[in-house]
Amino acid sequence: MTKDNFNYHRIEAMQKHIEMLEAKLRGADDKLEWFDSFADYIAEQHANEYNQACHFADENLELEDRLWKEREEHNNQLKPIEKL
Repeated sequence: MTKDNFNYHRIEAMQKHIEMLEAKLRGADDKLEWFDSFADYIAEQHANEYNQACHFADENLELEDRLWKEREEHNNQLKPIEKL
């Protein structure tokens, strides 16, 4: 296989991979749009529950961020194993 032929096949494989990733992204965009519409409806029709859900989600994200930060600090404190 020549170098040009090899590069052609690599480029073709990358193009197919990019197309697949773009399709996944479109699917994620569709789901996000659906969720936004859903959240808008709940906010309009059930404002109290919506506000409680937002507060709950905010607390969970803050807790998760704190746990990640603590884990990073703990990992940074670990000393590497010294060579024998």
